[in-house]
Amino acid sequence: MRYYIRQLKKHVSGPFESAQIRRWIRKGQVNENMDFSEDGRTWMFGIEMVQFFPRWPRPVAKHKPLWTYRGRCA
Repeated sequence: MRYYIRQLKKHVSGPFESAQIRRWIRKGQVNENMDFSEDGRTWMFGIEMVQFFPRWPRPVAKHKPLWTYRGRCA
């Protein structure tokens, strides 16, 4: 897949291959604050591009609850 990249809502570059964009992300040259587009007309925020900026699940608390459903101390 090829994507255009837009910076500061005005400077558009591309299209670039996904592999190239991932290399730039690792180098810090591209980030989630930039906009991305497949066609150069319809844009998405970088944070929405989970293929480049995955959302990791939040850790689940591993402690025992203080109260049960009946209101008693566990």
